[in-house]
Amino acid sequence: MLASVLFLAAPAGAEGLFTEEPRLDLSGWTAVLFIGLSSGIGYVLWLWALKHTTPTRVTVFLSLSPITAALLSVWLLGETFTFGVVLGLVGVAAGLWLATRTVPALS
Repeated sequence: MLASVLFLAAPAGAEGLFTEEPRLDLSGWTAVLFIGLSSGIGYVLWLWALKHTTPTRVTVFLSLSPITAALLSVWLLGETFTFGVVLGLVGVAAGLWLATRTVPALS
């Protein structure tokens, strides 16, 4: 995370981040707060999951991001579910099921 902050500091500085006061309205600050809190909660949940199962199994669930994004876009932004979105979500769910199912041993 520190590397990404250092990498992005130069372009942010070129756009005036360090010389101008941020001009955000209430919805802008709400978005910043939401992103910060949800990222922090996600990080804590990630560490909790790593403590309780294997890293491989935890990593598979990174693919829940498109499902979360689609549901939040419908709820918060009023987006509509198109056939392509539903098909993509079904594909993600099927991939999660395939990756986490228990396969019976061959005898």
